[in-house]
Amino acid sequence: MGSQHTVVTSDYTSPEFRFYEEEILRVGARLAPAQCRTEDELIEAARTADALIHEYCPITRRVVENLERCRVISHHGIGVDKIDVAAATEYGICVANVMDASLDETSDHLLGMVLTCGRRFLEFDRSVREGKWHYQACGRLHQMRGRVLAFVGFGRIPRLVCRKAAPLGVRFLAYARHPSRALALDYGVEFAPLEEVLARADFLSINLPFTPETRRFIGARELGLMKPTAYLVNISRGQVIDEVALAIALQERRLAGAALDVLEREPPDPSNPLLGLPNVVLTPHCAWYSEEAKEDVERKTARQVARVLAGGWPDPFVNPEVRDRYIRRWGDPSSLASG
Repeated sequence: MGSQHTVVTSDYTSPEFRFYEEEILRVGARLAPAQCRTEDELIEAARTADALIHEYCPITRRVVENLERCRVISHHGIGVDKIDVAAATEYGICVANVMDASLDETSDHLLGMVLTCGRRFLEFDRSVREGKWHYQACGRLHQMRGRVLAFVGFGRIPRLVCRKAAPLGVRFLAYARHPSRALALDYGVEFAPLEEVLARADFLSINLPFTPETRRFIGARELGLMKPTAYLVNISRGQVIDEVALAIALQERRLAGAALDVLEREPPDPSNPLLGLPNVVLTPHCAWYSEEAKEDVERKTARQVARVLAGGWPDPFVNPEVRDRYIRRWGDPSSLASG
């Protein structure tokens, strides 16, 4: 084993690699950090890597075609929309992620955004700084109890939000591809068609992965179905919302406001109209973050790499259908530890 196994980072947001290194050292591999921004940079850095740890730099088909020795791509988090999974599968490369990444942090952030909108914290803060000291400085407020917190998508994070928000007395409504009576009973949520969810929501949380089918899933038509007193919250992927349509709806006050942790382009272009709107709360794709979550995600990301290099399969496995191609290219996993 030893130094024959090299693990390259496609890019990184933190220059601390201790947790990555501790995990891959267990199988005798070495870490080679790279900070790539383009296809060419990534190909140069990872051409002879045995494994790739990924954050944001797109891993395109062209990149995959030039990975001569890569057996596994392990994504730092849940969403793998920046990885061409089909190409990786075709070339016999396992793709892994961390399915339980930052669930508490992200659900807390989502709930905090809902409360920030519902209680209008930022507007009150601005009014005080402007010399206004009055409980109705921002207009009339309504209690949270009885208001509808709606979800488009009902995966792990919305389910956890339901657990945490239930004591507030809000009502839960959701649109999901596969609703079930069991989920409805377990989480106290009512499932409904998308149009009904949009029309009834006081707070609409978008919880969709980014795929070709979900690109701009929420556009002008969908926003037009919402109440002018409603708020939109997005902590999933910026690309699932048509930002131009959202900005127009907010400018024309056809929506009360929005709270966004993700944008279509990150960091945003300074000309993005959402940056200048007073009824928008923005955070820098940080819903996942706490020091505890950072360590947990980094360790689990690296463990996926170590598992494959030691002769196993990822768990969880993004592309389990790769097994046959993987074995044809690299041999049976049980023999991999010896290279």
